[in-house]
Amino acid sequence: MLADGPKRITDIAGSKSPPTVARARAVVDELMREGAVSVVSIGVSRRFALAGWQEPVEQFVRRTLEDCVPTVDGCMLWSGKNVSDDGYPIGRYLGRSVSLRKLIHEVSAGTPLPGSHFIETTCGNPKCLEPDHLVQVTRSAKLKGHAKPMSQRWKTAMAKRRGSMLDESMVAHIRASDKSLRELSKELGGIPQSTISQVRSGRTWKTYTASPFQGLIDGRKAA
Repeated sequence: MLADGPKRITDIAGSKSPPTVARARAVVDELMREGAVSVVSIGVSRRFALAGWQEPVEQFVRRTLEDCVPTVDGCMLWSGKNVSDDGYPIGRYLGRSVSLRKLIHEVSAGTPLPGSHFIETTCGNPKCLEPDHLVQVTRSAKLKGHAKPMSQRWKTAMAKRRGSMLDESMVAHIRASDKSLRELSKELGGIPQSTISQVRSGRTWKTYTASPFQGLIDGRKAA
C-alpha cells in the first residue's frame, strides 16, 4: 500500500468509516513502533510513508506549482509567506530551505544551474514561478543597469591600485604639477604618458571614501 508513496490514513484504510480507520491506525502505529513506517509532511498535510521515503523533486515542484496563483498575464505567483530579502520565493525541500525559482528551473531544464548564473523572470515579477518565465542569466547581466554600491567600487579601485606602477604620492605629484606629460613621464621613471593623462583627468585613481574604516584611517594619519 505504501510502496508507491505516502498515504493518508483513510487511503490506507480504504474507507472513512471510523471503525475501519481505527483498525488501520492500530496497524500503522505498530509499524511505526517497529521503525518500518514514519510520518511525513507534504504541504500542510501529514501522511504515512515507508521509513526513509523522500519526496521526488518532480513531485515537489508539481505540488508547488499547484499551490501558485495564476494571473491573466500567464504568471504563476507564489502564495507562500517565505521569501528571501529580495522577495524571491523560498520553500523547504528535504528539510532545507531552497530557492524555488532555482529548483523549478533546474527540474524544467533538466540540468543544474551553473554556479556563476542566477535566475530572473522574463515577466519581471519576483514571485512568479511559471517555468516558461524563468531564465538563467550571468552575474554581469543581472547587475546590468544597476549602479555598483560605493563599497564595491572602492574595493575594485583598491585591488587595481595594488598592482599599479603608481602610488598615492606619485598621483598627488602628477595632479599638482603643471609640467607636460613628457616631462612627468621622464621624471617618474618612464611612466607612460597615457597613464599620467588618465590620472590627471581623474579617469583613474578616483577618490572613493566608502571604506568603513576610512574615518579611522584619516584620524590616525592626522594624529
